[in-house]
Amino acid sequence: SIGVFSRVTLWQYLKNLDSCLPGSQSQLEWVTSSAKSDIGLARVFFRYALNEQALYEFLSALIWNDTLTKKYYQPQAVFVMEDTKNLFLVLLENLNQIKFRLFLKEEALNEPTYWKDLHPEALVRKPVIVEEPEIPKPVETPQPPIEPSDGDIAAVISPSVITDNSIVAPTKKKKRRKKKKVAEISAADALKDAEAELEAAKQQKENSAQKEEEDQRKEAMILAERERAEKLQREREEEERREREEKEKNQKK
Repeated sequence: SIGVFSRVTLWQYLKNLDSCLPGSQSQLEWVTSSAKSDIGLARVFFRYALNEQALYEFLSALIWNDTLTKKYYQPQAVFVMEDTKNLFLVLLENLNQIKFRLFLKEEALNEPTYWKDLHPEALVRKPVIVEEPEIPKPVETPQPPIEPSDGDIAAVISPSVITDNSIVAPTKKKKRRKKKKVAEISAADALKDAEAELEAAKQQKENSAQKEEEDQRKEAMILAERERAEKLQREREEEERREREEKEKNQKK
């Protein structure tokens, strides 16, 4: 397996870029002149590629070289499996749209504890405190006083009702309102609708019967006219036949 601190380091894989991407030897020479250790060279390589917006180009050239990649990575690695490899490169391509200005020549990049020395708090996992949003309290709006209606009778408090510690609440007489008989009105409307539908169906039936009777009368007239025409045709044919026979007899004489 390959890693930053393992025997086979990431830089040993990255420095094969020239064999996968011809013309990249000058970039590798610039990287090798900026760091000393393998971990420092790998860090400078990624920083340089990000600054040049070429990280996708460099890594895709390495990853698509299956023979080289399988030499450094295990079969279940992200760079070897087809699905994960394609997904990684698609996400990596989006970095080309971002402009980076990272420092390249820094002595601390050669140290394995670079991030720990630079930002020790970044390696300490802190509990995440989720603050609950403050729910605003509803604002109570004062209600306007209810004035007595015309149907209400003003309360009259009798002196005899008032005692030392309590006052009897005045009684109010409400005006009775006549309620409409909704059920009766609905039933009457339904009855009217039913009668109207029945009358319409009856009228439609009568119209249908009249139409059927008229059709039968027309059909009878057509049949009678056809019979009369056929009878005239037979009489004409019979008269012509007689005339031919009479003519033949006269010729024989």
